[in-house]
Amino acid sequence: MMRPLPVALLAVLLLPSAAAAQTSAEVEATWRLLVAQAQTAQAAGDHLRALDLAQRAVTIHASPSLYRFVAQEQSHLGLLVPALTSAQRCVDAATADRNAPERASTLSTCNNLVRDLQGRVGRLVVDVAGQAPAGLTVTVAGSVLPPALFGVPYLVTPGRVTIDATAPGRVALHRSIDVAAAGTVPVRIDLATASTAEPTPPPTAPARRSPATTPTPSPARPVTGSNPPPRVVLAPRGSMHRTMAWATAIGGAAGLVTGAVLAGVREGAVSSFNTAGCIEDHGVATPTANCQSDQSTANALAPAAIASFVVGGALAAASVVLWVTAPSRGAERAFACAPTLGSPGLACGARF
Repeated sequence: MMRPLPVALLAVLLLPSAAAAQTSAEVEATWRLLVAQAQTAQAAGDHLRALDLAQRAVTIHASPSLYRFVAQEQSHLGLLVPALTSAQRCVDAATADRNAPERASTLSTCNNLVRDLQGRVGRLVVDVAGQAPAGLTVTVAGSVLPPALFGVPYLVTPGRVTIDATAPGRVALHRSIDVAAAGTVPVRIDLATASTAEPTPPPTAPARRSPATTPTPSPARPVTGSNPPPRVVLAPRGSMHRTMAWATAIGGAAGLVTGAVLAGVREGAVSSFNTAGCIEDHGVATPTANCQSDQSTANALAPAAIASFVVGGALAAASVVLWVTAPSRGAERAFACAPTLGSPGLACGARF
């Protein structure tokens, strides 16, 4: 008969392995579901979704047949370089796994894919002139090219390919070239040294000046006759006051009329509420006839009507103040200055 302590200890030791087995089973079931969904998407012609599901499945468990599936979908979508990589992985996996299901047909299909794709991709040979400058970064179609691949064919998808090269203290290079299927295009990288100093302009000779001449003061002319008539500058007559008074009067009238209309509509809603025999319980009307609608209308219009009355009244009061303080039309203010007779200076006067 086993003692309780060893039984408990055995259960503790077996629990992690049981949990791992359960997790592994769940992952495998999910993997099979992803593969089935990918095959369904492929049959429906949705190659983009089929590729996405198959690539998710590859991250869980890779097999030769799954690599073949991914390569076929990538080739169908025009992703030739990734398709070639997947087909080569399929060949490697099928060659290593002699017990793989349908190994012979999978290996044959993937070998044919490799040969076909090798004739469809393009190649770039990036050559750096002389010694590569420090910090040189070369990108091909948005991907950084490792320095180990300088001078050797680099596979690209045929079409327009963009090459960028940068380095500290050098002029950046940006080129777009066309690469044909099965074609090889050489690209030479030679970054010129960037000029950091601005060219100094040549010194300019100072402009020659003509000898200065001292102006001869003209003799002062005696002031004779009467003073010239002063120039009168008229001040505004308060037209701005009257304009503002009219504007505030119109605004005040509009506010008062709006408040009256809103108050009338609210009173109609209150009358309808009372006529229908509605009952208000803790601020909420009983759901009888249009009670709730009338109550909502009355509650919403009350503050709006009050605000309209307040704004209209304030504008009307401001209009009255502006009308009272506006200058009279008959009053004229003037200010004038003129030279004095017999002595230097000005004489100024004003009328209000």
